[in-house]
Amino acid sequence: MIKIFRNMRKDKLEKGKTSSYLKYAIGEIALVMIGILLAVQINNWNEDRKVKNELQNILKTIASDLQRDTMVASSVIQLYDTIEANSVRVVNKEINKKNYKKYPMLRSLVTLYSPYSVQTKGYDMLKSYSNKNEIQNDTLVSAINQFYVPFIQLINDNNEMVKKEVLENIDAFKEKSWFVDWTQNRFTPEMVNYFTQSEDYRKKVAANLIFAIRNHKNVIVAYKGQAARIIKVIKEKTED
Repeated sequence: MIKIFRNMRKDKLEKGKTSSYLKYAIGEIALVMIGILLAVQINNWNEDRKVKNELQNILKTIASDLQRDTMVASSVIQLYDTIEANSVRVVNKEINKKNYKKYPMLRSLVTLYSPYSVQTKGYDMLKSYSNKNEIQNDTLVSAINQFYVPFIQLINDNNEMVKKEVLENIDAFKEKSWFVDWTQNRFTPEMVNYFTQSEDYRKKVAANLIFAIRNHKNVIVAYKGQAARIIKVIKEKTED
């Protein structure tokens, strides 16, 4: 097309038709400008599509992380549910020397620890993406940020708190004459008396109910519920 304009321009100049030449020159310039604008627009469309696709892939990674988190959360919650049920029996003095064999977890209620870690691969990708791109009025991205920031801190703090409590309980058991038998999963009369009659053990169990159950487990339960809702929203958005 440009070659045609060039030939026509040469023809007009040779024939001395300046007015016609100017019209063709303007037309040629307009054509070039239109081509440039179209190229820029197409490039912008391509960039927007790349950015959108990148965000979609990040959201899918976050959904995958959260699905894994909810599965692990279910196992941890199940363990703590069992610990809680047995701990309540100890606190309420329902376990004694006659029925303690029905509760094999009795000896380990304050020394069991199940740390819970959150998968952050997708969230780390989202933070990097947000630093490179301006995200305005994206309620889902805002919701994801508001979800991860407090929960990650809470879960990490509770992991450390429960771990510290468990290690302190094990150190206390080391001072007992039956500690070696305890490590070998053997009950002695002294051990049975401690776990069924001792106020010291009852207090340890009550404290563990606060740290491991009322704090740690409940935070994991809340995380699991919020994660399920975010997974649902992400699926709806990425399937549109």
